[in-house]
Amino acid sequence: MYNVVCDLQSGLHAPTLRSSLSPISANRVSHIAKALRHDPAKSSSQREREADAREHWYTHTHDARLEARYRELEDVWVNFPSEMLEEHDQDLLPNRHDGGRLFDDVVTVEPEAARVPVDEDRVLTAHDDINELVDEYIDSVITCLSDPVPLTPKRLSHTAGKGSKPPLREPRRRDSSTTVLMRAYALFRCRHPTCEADGTPPTMFPVIHEHWREAHPDRSIWAIECDLSGYANGTLHL
Repeated sequence: MYNVVCDLQSGLHAPTLRSSLSPISANRVSHIAKALRHDPAKSSSQREREADAREHWYTHTHDARLEARYRELEDVWVNFPSEMLEEHDQDLLPNRHDGGRLFDDVVTVEPEAARVPVDEDRVLTAHDDINELVDEYIDSVITCLSDPVPLTPKRLSHTAGKGSKPPLREPRRRDSSTTVLMRAYALFRCRHPTCEADGTPPTMFPVIHEHWREAHPDRSIWAIECDLSGYANGTLHL
């Protein structure tokens, strides 16, 4: 029996073994080989634990791949030739973090997409007009910044009676939103912890956006994303 086990582990094919063994020994060899190929019966709890472990491994591996792809998307963004983005105000371009995520559908369109490394060619194949994505980002930021700003200084004063509700805001076009942001009383403060600790004073738009882009390149400007509907449901770190 010892020789039979050694033969099985050495990788010899079953027909070679069986040709030199009695029928009884051949059956025993077949039984041993089957036992080596198949795990014994497992309890339902053990199977659940193993399924959870496989799911954890897959999620961890996928997240690691996705994070690597995001880093590559950020590299693509910061290395785009300047002439590709020259139609935009440079102060309004997203930082490294948010710029890379303009194209995140390239790596999230399907689960296996994160397995493939990202370069400029892959991004431009998926998005032949990156300026459209940049416009959407700028529209989102302007909408979310302008929404809390009153249309006139008078609205800053308390004019409503106790318990009354403030008037509903109307959706604003980008041009009117930008006009509102240019008003002298439209001031914004960076809410990044380091800037809050340093007592960074409030400043105007677009200087506040340029500050975030330069001072916090690896942090998203979004606390909650804006939906571009004209009603600013998004929240910025400003």
